Formats: sequence, C-alpha cells, structure tokens
Amino acid sequence: MLPRFSSYKINPKHRASRPSQTASVWKVPEWNEVQLFGIASTKDWYKDGILWAVMKKDSKISKIGEDLENDLCIAKYRCDSNSDWHGYPVHPKDDDIPPDLVLELWRKENLIDKRDKRRIQQGKFSI
Repeated sequence: MLPRFSSYKINPKHRASRPSQTASVWKVPEWNEVQLFGIASTKDWYKDGILWAVMKKDSKISKIGEDLENDLCIAKYRCDSNSDWHGYPVHPKDDDIPPDLVLELWRKENLIDKRDKRRIQQGKFSI
C-alpha cells in the first residue's frame, strides 16, 4: 500500500541543464514528470516505498532523462518523511532496477516485452 500522499515536489537538482556525478536530470517537461508519477500511483507500480514508471511513445520506450553516461527511460519516485514525493530518472542497475512485480505489470500492459524485461533485470537495458 502506498504511503499517505501529501504532495509532489519538483526537485531542482534533477532539473539542471546537465547531469552531475550525483544527480541525473529530467529531459521531459515538468508536467510529464508529474504525469508519470500520477500514472505510476494509479496503476500501483509500487513496491517497498518506491513508485516506478516508464513512458512509451510511438511503440517505443521514450527517453525521459540522462545521467553522465546514459539516456534514461525509467522514473523512480520516493516519498520523504513529510509524505512529499519526488522523482528522478534512473538507469537500471543495482538498486535502480525495478522489482519483478512492476516489470511484469509493464509487460502485461505492453510497455516492455520479455526481452526488455530480462535486459532491465540484468542491468543491461538501454534505449
């Protein structure tokens, strides 16, 4: 079950013009960032305190951000102690790999296919 929702806050460090060693940046408008959060919460793409989202356009997973090395297509949203949510784009590796439960929901909605799911799980997915 999702923690109580108080508000969503745009985090300026993830809205910089370029990524840094410690922060990826969104490359979609703020309304897309918030829209993806809304979709993730409505669809219950949630596990262990984190919401996950992807955006598909023209039958392809879309770039939503970048870090110093990668174009990013997965959004990760966290809730802080004040029930405020914030999010940022991630590359699937280590603790930035969405859980199997969420990946399977995406697969059932045709956002990803079996090959994409496997590549995300292995931390080898790129767009």
